[in-house]
Amino acid sequence: MKDRERKGVVGSFKSAFGRTPNTEKDWEVILKIANGRWPGQRDQNTEKNAQASFRKIYRRSPDMTNVRDNAAVTIISYGLRSIERNLESERKAIIYFKII
Repeated sequence: MKDRERKGVVGSFKSAFGRTPNTEKDWEVILKIANGRWPGQRDQNTEKNAQASFRKIYRRSPDMTNVRDNAAVTIISYGLRSIERNLESERKAIIYFKII
């Protein structure tokens, strides 16, 4: 993992939880975020904001019982990273984002 990516993961934690990591448990959450795993700790306000972002992007409310909607909200909430990036998918997502 590169320095910028490390800073990005810490930034995702700070954005999601409103503070810098202080405990061993916080650093475990950071490792989970860096590896694309669900963080374990949750923040209701962060998830509420992510649901609003979901509505803006997909023009509908997320169905949190739907696995894909739930995953999208979690990824938006905590800035989860994928270990293996698919640049073609990312290019398509950027085009879609610009259209929205």
